[in-house]
Amino acid sequence: MKRTIERFFGHSSPSASSAQERGNNVNIDEVAPPAKKAVFYRFHKEWLKEFEWLRYEDGGMYCAHCRACGPEMAGHTAFAQKTTHFKRESMTKHALSAKHKLCRDKCVTPKNAGKIVDAFKRQHLAIQSNEFEELKIKFNTAYTIAKEEMPFTKFRPLLSLMKKNGLNLNMTYANDKSCANIIGVISETFREDVARKISSVKYLSILIDGDTDVSVKECEIVYARIILHGKPQNILVGHVELDKATADGVITATKATFNKMGSEDWLQKLVSLGADGAAVNMGKKGGVAAKLQQEVGNYIIPFHCMPHRLELALLSAQKDSPWVGNVYNLLNLIWKTYHFSSKSRRELKCLGAELGVSVNNPSGVRGTRWLPHVSRALDVLLRPGNKAETFQDAGQYTAVYTHMDHLAASSANADIAGRAKKVKETMEDALFLAFCHFLADLLTAVSKFSLLLQRNDVILPQTKEGSAMDASKAVHCFKVFNHHAWPEEMGELIDYGTAEVNYLLEFFHVVLERNGCDPTLAKEEFKALKTLVLLSFKDKSYCGLWQVLLTNEPYCSDFENILHLVRIMLVLPVSSAQCERGFSAQRRIKSDVRSSLHPTTVEDLIRISVEGPSVEAYDASAAIKKWLEDGQRERRPNFKSWPQDEDALK
Repeated sequence: MKRTIERFFGHSSPSASSAQERGNNVNIDEVAPPAKKAVFYRFHKEWLKEFEWLRYEDGGMYCAHCRACGPEMAGHTAFAQKTTHFKRESMTKHALSAKHKLCRDKCVTPKNAGKIVDAFKRQHLAIQSNEFEELKIKFNTAYTIAKEEMPFTKFRPLLSLMKKNGLNLNMTYANDKSCANIIGVISETFREDVARKISSVKYLSILIDGDTDVSVKECEIVYARIILHGKPQNILVGHVELDKATADGVITATKATFNKMGSEDWLQKLVSLGADGAAVNMGKKGGVAAKLQQEVGNYIIPFHCMPHRLELALLSAQKDSPWVGNVYNLLNLIWKTYHFSSKSRRELKCLGAELGVSVNNPSGVRGTRWLPHVSRALDVLLRPGNKAETFQDAGQYTAVYTHMDHLAASSANADIAGRAKKVKETMEDALFLAFCHFLADLLTAVSKFSLLLQRNDVILPQTKEGSAMDASKAVHCFKVFNHHAWPEEMGELIDYGTAEVNYLLEFFHVVLERNGCDPTLAKEEFKALKTLVLLSFKDKSYCGLWQVLLTNEPYCSDFENILHLVRIMLVLPVSSAQCERGFSAQRRIKSDVRSSLHPTTVEDLIRISVEGPSVEAYDASAAIKKWLEDGQRERRPNFKSWPQDEDALK
């Protein structure tokens, strides 16, 4: 029985309690239950301000952070999709949930953080842009030093001059070692471009030549002749020192230059070799050409440099003609008289002023190239006066003769007097004077022809008429591609050159098959090619015709097989004069005061000096990117070291 306080203290009677219990008992069936009212909740707009993550759309609300992160991070909460349970308690509970806080931390950034990040990005880009522009100035300056063949020590003075003229420059990397490093990177970008060009062609020839530099070291320079955009072009492959100046040593050095460039299949593309007539290059048994034929194939055609052969022919003519020897001796005596005596030179100029002749210093005839030296000396000797219009007008010949007459009569030195008397008597001979004019005209024409042969774009295969050598016969057969010599009649044109083309296809069949040439289709395409050229391209030049056919559709596809022979013809090296230009640059670069330059540095400087674009056309962007990426340590273009000069310490 349940006990109560009242019962414990005895204040209530049992009868009263029973009455009270009876009065509290109610019959439930007799009382009707009250009706429940429906409760409708609505969304309050002030909740958007109170809960910044809350969004309301289309009659429902959701959490922007949880919806952005998805159910993988937010879980199965209704706020990740959309809910109509518009109760503040629900929003408060969701805001305190751990998954909501995780989504919030991922999505929410501090106020103005985006603006700060953007500002830092803009500042970083501005700094990078300024650094890049400063590096451009330094790279352009280093390129100018290499292009103009100046010493590396001029790098810092040139940058200091720019800074003095108002250009804001950081002098980091402004020293000769950095200049050499920058030039090496620039040359490396050029070398990579050359490697890409060589890898893209199907046929090439090499030009080689040797020389001894100022430090008495045997050097070999290697050029490759390839087809670019339908035109032949000579590009520098490398310049190396020889271990031994033999045929094997030259071949080893040549392979080393190609391997350094990363070109390993160049021997499979090789069709010809161009060099001077030295035995180490053109020897029939142990020369470079013979060894390459043994290693690669008999289709390798050796070419003796035509300007060199032309000069050798003139030297042979000089030995057979005493008149040429007399002219040579006279020119040498005149040069000797005025080269070693400033007094004689001064007297000749004064005499020329009285005669109205602008006198030039007589030129020497001794040198490595006989033809240009003799031609130049004759031109100076026979140079007319300022107003010379007839043979009676005075020229330098008259001034020299008059001065020699004066020296023969008045000089106290017996050697000078005797030399002057001999020159005077020789110059008095009318036949000798006529032969001098004849020789001057001849050498002028020959010199022009020699200069024409020394051009890189000349296509003139040399041949030996009547020679039984297979290589010479192959060169002779290439004459069928000279469209100016084709017959005008269509009937004769159909069969013209068929035998020569058949021979070329057989002679080069190894390298042609390697590059996918079909000989049968090539023969048919040659017939169609002749008809097309006769009807549409007869007015084109020798080089212009093949450039059009090699670079334009549909010609390069319709005549794909016969154009393989055209490509081989275009890379045949007529002259190795480009090697001489490279050695001329070497002698200017590696002089007595720069005799310790490393062979790789010499090669870099030759590449930029001879083949690099002009200073105005050079773009340093690629070299700068390579320099920034390939350094052993991180580059710091804007690093400022501790001030060293007294003014900076004040």
